[in-house]
Amino acid sequence: MQRLYMVHCGFYDATVGDGLFEGHTNIFVCAEDFAGARARVKTHPDFKRLKMHIDGLLEVQTVEGHHIVVQEDKKLQGVTRIRSLKYGSRSPKLYENT
Repeated sequence: MQRLYMVHCGFYDATVGDGLFEGHTNIFVCAEDFAGARARVKTHPDFKRLKMHIDGLLEVQTVEGHHIVVQEDKKLQGVTRIRSLKYGSRSPKLYENT
């Protein structure tokens, strides 16, 4: 059974502060277990491009009393969609990664 994981990734960007400071981002993946999530995130294009490392993993099971159900959709083969709302923005932006 696939579960939702949030992987907290760190990276150093040589174009910012001469690469001295560590940046962070979270990448969501679906996998059967923590080992699978670790392997899956390592295939993510941003993870490879920025030579990231994994600082931690969370399995998201429930949020405020709501179960998280992961359901495969064959039409979305390999697509990740996340809607984000930046502070001060009036409308959310859809982020899609294939």
